[in-house]
Amino acid sequence: YALPRGTDVSLELFNLQGQRVATLVRGSQGAGEYHLGFEARRTDGSALPAGVYFYRFEAGDYRATRKMLLMR
Repeated sequence: YALPRGTDVSLELFNLQGQRVATLVRGSQGAGEYHLGFEARRTDGSALPAGVYFYRFEAGDYRATRKMLLMR
């Protein structure tokens, strides 16, 4: 993702029941391009099972939620 200016950023992963299973990014970031690796693990480090998830990205006033299919 790319940020045109510095802002607070949050990227979280949710299961189909709406439970947050991982927080991938949370905090203030400066302007620029960012790349994120994802090892399909919960916040506690345990592996996520294959299935459908939703990720929510928030940066400043921008918010987006998208569906993701995790295949093993």
